[in-house]
Formats: sequence, structure tokens, C-alpha cells
Amino acid sequence: MTGRSESRRNAKWRDDEILLLEQLARSGTPTGAIALKLGRSKAAISVKASKSAIKLGVKSQVRPVENELKLLKNGIQDVQALHPNSV
Repeated sequence: MTGRSESRRNAKWRDDEILLLEQLARSGTPTGAIALKLGRSKAAISVKASKSAIKLGVKSQVRPVENELKLLKNGIQDVQALHPNSV
């Protein structure tokens, strides 16, 4: 036994736990740390991540908001150039 209570074993995943798993995985948090935070085994984290198409061990490459706004602005300008009378 790993120290977890018997009641936690095979406990159904709640929506808030899955969201936290996604957030921690996206930020590059190691599987062991996620397991501690959620009170589950590393194996349980790996299985749930796999079944939920959540990538573990990969820090997402989130672009800063300024870059997103610049891309949107450029896209709008491209559309306006193609359709000058529609906007």
C-alpha cells in the first residue's frame, strides 16, 4: 500500500480533478508532483492522461497575448485587403 486510504483507491475522477490534471500537465509539472497534488498514484495519473489525450511531461508553448493580438490584427488586415467593401 502506498499510504493512500482504501476509499481513494479506484475513486472516480471528478471534473475539477481532470481540469487540474490538464493545467498541471500543460505547465510541465512532473507526473510525480501531479500525483501528490491529486492524491493519486503516478500510474493513475498516466492512465487518466492517456485516456483523456493529455500529454504529460511536455510544457506547452503558450504564446504571449501580444503575439496573439498581432496575428489577429494581421488576419483582419488580410481579409480587409481581399474584401475592402465588406467591413
